[in-house]
Amino acid sequence: MVKLCLFFFVFLFSLPLFAQASDDYSTVSVGDTVRIETDDGNIFIGKIVEKDSSNLRLITFSQIDIKVPAAIIVSVENVSRQIVENVYMYADPNNTRLFFSPTARTLSKGNGYFSIYQIFFPSAGYGFTNYISLSGGISLVPGTVFQLVYFNPKVRLFQTDLWAAALGLHTFFVASGSEGEAFASGVVTYGNEKSALTAGIFAPLTSETVGVMFGGEVRVGKRIKLLSENWYIFDDTVMLSAGVRFFGQKLAADLGFFYFTQAGISGFPFLPWIGFAYNF
Repeated sequence: MVKLCLFFFVFLFSLPLFAQASDDYSTVSVGDTVRIETDDGNIFIGKIVEKDSSNLRLITFSQIDIKVPAAIIVSVENVSRQIVENVYMYADPNNTRLFFSPTARTLSKGNGYFSIYQIFFPSAGYGFTNYISLSGGISLVPGTVFQLVYFNPKVRLFQTDLWAAALGLHTFFVASGSEGEAFASGVVTYGNEKSALTAGIFAPLTSETVGVMFGGEVRVGKRIKLLSENWYIFDDTVMLSAGVRFFGQKLAADLGFFYFTQAGISGFPFLPWIGFAYNF
């Protein structure tokens, strides 16, 4: 079991070394709003009005007509879903998750992330296609051989400008023991880069205790978002949370507080939450 855990951990965290950029130029078409980066560092955002094998012509939000030679394009990304009320919104690089629960969004093909939660719980994720992704990791709690191994394949069923739905399997087990659990999930997300709601149901495969999650995200600045992730488990356990996410193009940092209504904690009643993610 330990060798299997080690193999899975090394495989997942080495994926960036083998990742290759997809042929982005061939995936965009006339009418798409794109973000183009050229080999001299310039970035252009606008709607494609003409495209051939040699040039890409677009109109920016300032109504400037630009023709960009394909030979100097380093990357081109379709950002149509990031246009809200005719304003380009930088994408949250960690939008496949709230604090720790998944949204219905999946990683794009060839994209991935490294993350760490509560200092001792690192993980990595990778998008094998635009619809299938895999994430997982192993805890690094000092002073014990009983580390927690976790992995989560996710399949997106569909995605429109506002709606997305996905199915997942969440598996947890102890690396040096036989204890473990697996949960099947179904998640729906409604919204855009400005605000979104996510609801999901999580059913363990070995018991009848089902959990329901409801969360949301609201953008309050160019790179700041408020988050909430709340759980009701059918043994009358309720978990509430609220916090904030700060993000750039590649990095995201979460700070939040969790409250368990049945915990009966004396003193400071909130569990702090911290998380960091780097996307590649």
